[in-house]
Parts: sequence; C-alpha cells; structure tokens
Amino acid sequence: MEKIDAEVGQEVTLGEVLAVGEGADLALGLGGALSGRAVQAKVLRHGRGKKIRIWKFKRRKGFDRRPGAPTGFYGNPDCVHPGADAAS
Repeated sequence: MEKIDAEVGQEVTLGEVLAVGEGADLALGLGGALSGRAVQAKVLRHGRGKKIRIWKFKRRKGFDRRPGAPTGFYGNPDCVHPGADAAS
C-alpha cells in the first residue's frame, strides 16, 4: 500500500475499493461494480522494508548499475509485506 498521511492508531477511509467481503460473500470491483463503496481501515504502524535491488545491465557494453531503495509499508498483523522484516 502506498503511503497515506495518517498517524498510528488513526482510522482512514479508503475510497477506491477492488474487493469487499470474504469467502462466498466476496464482491469484486470489476466494471465499476463497487463504485461508491468505501472501507474503513486503522493504521497499525509505519515502516520501511528491505532495500529492493535493481540491476541494469547491457551486455558487451561495459554498462551496469545497481540502484535500489527501501519501500514504505503499513503494518497489518494478518498480512506481511514481502520486503518487511518481522521486527520493525
């Protein structure tokens, strides 16, 4: 999830929803089926994941670069961001 300007513990409203419900009651937002729906969420924590490594390379040209940047995430005990370590 992209960064939202909210404090830890604050509730936010997410307006652009792609899916609502769970199990057999799951409704997908294909073709505007969920237009006008919103979801309430609570910010549990902020953090930064491990640095994502990118390697740009052009063969036989002597060109290679290895830039990278850590990604921001919001903590949720039910799901873990792939770049986040459990301690943060």
